[in-house]
Amino acid sequence: MRIFLLLIACLAILCACYSAVAAEGSYNVKDFGAVGDGTSDDTVAFKSAMAMIAANNGGTLTVPDGEYIITSPVALPSGIIIQGTNGLQSLASTSDLLRKNPARITLRGSNTSLFRVGECTENVSLLDIELYAQSN
Repeated sequence: MRIFLLLIACLAILCACYSAVAAEGSYNVKDFGAVGDGTSDDTVAFKSAMAMIAANNGGTLTVPDGEYIITSPVALPSGIIIQGTNGLQSLASTSDLLRKNPARITLRGSNTSLFRVGECTENVSLLDIELYAQSN
Protein backbone atom coordinates (compact mmCIF):
# COMPACT_ATOMS: atom_id res chain seq x y z
CA MET A 1 0.00 0.00 0.00
CA ARG A 2 2.85 2.41 0.82
CA ILE A 3 4.47 1.74 -2.55
CA PHE A 4 1.20 2.47 -4.29
CA LEU A 5 0.80 5.79 -2.45
CA LEU A 6 4.42 6.66 -3.21
CA LEU A 7 3.83 5.99 -6.91
CA ILE A 8 0.71 8.17 -6.89
CA ALA A 9 2.64 10.99 -5.18
CA CYS A 10 5.46 10.74 -7.74
CA LEU A 11 2.95 10.80 -10.59
CA ALA A 12 1.28 13.89 -9.12
CA ILE A 13 4.67 15.66 -8.88
CA LEU A 14 5.54 14.77 -12.48
CA CYS A 15 2.18 16.05 -13.71
CA ALA A 16 2.64 19.30 -11.79
CA CYS A 17 6.13 19.77 -13.28
CA TYR A 18 4.88 19.08 -16.81
CA SER A 19 1.99 21.51 -16.36
CA ALA A 20 4.37 24.20 -15.13
CA VAL A 21 6.60 23.80 -18.19
CA ALA A 22 3.63 23.78 -20.56
CA ALA A 23 2.16 26.81 -18.82
CA GLU A 24 5.37 28.75 -19.45
CA GLY A 25 4.95 28.02 -23.16
CA SER A 26 8.44 26.68 -23.75
CA TYR A 27 8.76 23.86 -26.27
CA ASN A 28 11.60 21.98 -27.95
CA VAL A 29 11.20 21.07 -31.63
CA LYS A 30 12.78 17.66 -30.96
CA ASP A 31 9.86 16.83 -28.65
CA PHE A 32 7.67 16.97 -31.78
CA GLY A 33 9.85 14.51 -33.70
CA ALA A 34 12.43 16.75 -35.38
CA VAL A 35 15.79 15.07 -36.00
CA GLY A 36 18.06 17.91 -37.13
CA ASP A 37 20.57 15.70 -38.92
CA GLY A 38 20.59 17.66 -42.19
CA THR A 39 18.94 14.86 -44.20
CA SER A 40 15.63 13.99 -42.49
CA ASP A 41 12.54 16.03 -43.37
CA ASP A 42 11.54 17.90 -40.19
CA THR A 43 8.55 19.73 -41.73
CA VAL A 44 5.88 17.77 -39.84
CA ALA A 45 7.64 18.34 -36.52
CA PHE A 46 7.77 22.11 -37.09
CA LYS A 47 4.12 22.23 -38.19
CA SER A 48 3.08 20.21 -35.13
CA ALA A 49 5.04 22.53 -32.84
CA MET A 50 3.41 25.58 -34.45
CA ALA A 51 -0.05 24.06 -33.95
CA MET A 52 0.69 23.48 -30.25
CA ILE A 53 2.02 27.01 -29.80
CA ALA A 54 -0.98 28.48 -31.64
CA ALA A 55 -3.36 26.48 -29.42
CA ASN A 56 -1.61 27.92 -26.35
CA ASN A 57 -1.65 31.52 -27.65
CA GLY A 58 2.09 31.77 -28.20
CA GLY A 59 5.31 30.48 -26.72
CA THR A 60 8.98 29.85 -27.33
CA LEU A 61 10.14 27.09 -29.67
CA THR A 62 13.72 26.08 -28.95
CA VAL A 63 15.70 24.72 -31.89
CA PRO A 64 18.74 22.81 -30.55
CA ASP A 65 22.01 22.34 -32.43
CA GLY A 66 21.52 20.76 -35.84
CA GLU A 67 20.35 21.36 -39.39
CA TYR A 68 16.58 21.02 -39.73
CA ILE A 69 15.13 20.42 -43.20
CA ILE A 70 11.82 22.03 -44.18
CA THR A 71 10.22 21.17 -47.54
CA SER A 72 6.98 23.19 -47.44
CA PRO A 73 5.89 26.48 -45.83
CA VAL A 74 5.31 26.47 -42.07
CA ALA A 75 2.62 28.87 -40.82
CA LEU A 76 3.85 30.99 -37.91
CA PRO A 77 1.33 31.74 -35.15
CA SER A 78 1.14 35.00 -33.24
CA GLY A 79 3.29 35.31 -30.16
CA ILE A 80 5.98 32.85 -31.22
CA ILE A 81 9.68 33.11 -30.50
CA ILE A 82 11.86 30.69 -32.44
CA GLN A 83 15.06 30.46 -30.41
CA GLY A 84 18.17 28.82 -31.82
CA THR A 85 21.32 28.03 -29.91
CA ASN A 86 23.52 30.49 -31.75
CA GLY A 87 23.50 32.66 -34.85
CA LEU A 88 26.24 33.30 -37.37
CA GLN A 89 29.71 33.06 -35.91
CA SER A 90 30.93 36.24 -37.62
CA LEU A 91 29.54 39.56 -38.73
CA ALA A 92 30.04 38.58 -42.38
CA SER A 93 27.11 38.96 -44.72
CA THR A 94 25.21 35.79 -45.57
CA SER A 95 25.96 33.91 -48.76
CA ASP A 96 25.31 30.55 -50.35
CA LEU A 97 28.41 29.07 -48.72
CA LEU A 98 27.58 26.29 -46.31
CA ARG A 99 28.92 26.90 -42.82
CA LYS A 100 28.73 24.68 -39.82
CA ASN A 101 26.27 26.45 -37.60
CA PRO A 102 24.84 25.19 -34.33
CA ALA A 103 21.19 25.86 -35.30
CA ARG A 104 20.03 26.12 -38.92
CA ILE A 105 16.69 25.72 -40.67
CA THR A 106 17.17 24.79 -44.32
CA LEU A 107 14.44 25.13 -46.94
CA ARG A 108 14.66 22.52 -49.71
CA GLY A 109 12.62 22.84 -52.86
CA SER A 110 11.81 25.41 -55.49
CA ASN A 111 9.12 28.07 -55.75
CA THR A 112 8.24 27.85 -52.08
CA SER A 113 8.85 29.73 -48.86
CA LEU A 114 10.12 28.71 -45.46
CA PHE A 115 7.51 30.46 -43.30
CA ARG A 116 4.02 31.74 -43.93
CA VAL A 117 2.89 34.73 -41.87
CA GLY A 118 -0.83 35.49 -41.88
CA GLU A 119 -2.34 38.94 -42.23
CA CYS A 120 -3.25 39.18 -38.53
CA THR A 121 -0.13 37.46 -37.18
CA GLU A 122 1.84 39.58 -34.71
CA ASN A 123 4.75 39.34 -32.27
CA VAL A 124 6.94 36.90 -34.20
CA SER A 125 10.64 36.69 -33.29
CA LEU A 126 13.51 34.61 -34.68
CA LEU A 127 16.58 34.63 -32.44
CA ASP A 128 20.06 33.12 -32.84
CA ILE A 129 19.23 30.88 -35.78
CA GLU A 130 20.40 30.70 -39.38
CA LEU A 131 17.88 30.39 -42.21
CA TYR A 132 19.19 28.82 -45.42
CA ALA A 133 17.56 27.91 -48.75
CA GLN A 134 18.52 25.27 -51.31
CA SER A 135 16.59 25.15 -54.59
CA ASN A 136 16.48 22.29 -57.05
